[in-house]
Amino acid sequence: MDHPSDASAVLVGKTKAMVELQKAIAAKASLRTPLLVRGEKGSGKELVARLLHARGSRKDAPFVEVDCGKLTESPFGDPLFGLYDQGAAAHARGLSYLALAEGGTILLRNVQAVPHAIQQRLVSLLRGEPLPTGVRPDVRVVATSRTNLLQEAVAGRFSPELASLLLADVLEIPPIRERKRD
Repeated sequence: MDHPSDASAVLVGKTKAMVELQKAIAAKASLRTPLLVRGEKGSGKELVARLLHARGSRKDAPFVEVDCGKLTESPFGDPLFGLYDQGAAAHARGLSYLALAEGGTILLRNVQAVPHAIQQRLVSLLRGEPLPTGVRPDVRVVATSRTNLLQEAVAGRFSPELASLLLADVLEIPPIRERKRD
C-alpha cells in the first residue's frame, strides 16, 4: 500500500463496495463543502479522509488531523479555534488547528465527541460565518464518526444544527465483515 498522503494511493479491494467507495472518493475529492465519513471502528475512515485530501485541489496544502475526544475549552478558547478572548494572550490567537490547516483540509476524528460550546462555533464555521476573531478560514472540513449523529442529536448529546450540516454529504465506509474477500 502506498503512503496515505500519496495521491496514487488506493484502497485495497475489488469487491463492488470498494469499487463504489473509490468512485465516491474520486467524485468528492475536489469539493470544498464539508463531508462526513461514517463507518465502523477500523473500517478505514481516516485513510479515506487522507485520500480525499491527496486527490483534491488542496493536496499541496496542510492536512491537519484532530481527535475531537481530546478537545477541551477554557475561558481563553479551545485548540480548534484558538483564542477568542481579547485579553493579554490574544496575540497567540493564530495557534489553532484551523490556523494550521489554512488552505488545506482539517479532519475532525470522532466528531460526535466535540464539546457542546465548540459545536456551536463549528456550526458557524460550516455556515461560512467569520470566527469570533473576525477571520473566515479557508479550510475544508472532513469529519469522521462511527455513531449515528441524528440519534445523538435526538438524545441531546449533539447539536441538531451541526448534525444537519454534516449529514448533508456523507460517505459511508462499508464494514469489513461485508468485504472479507478484500
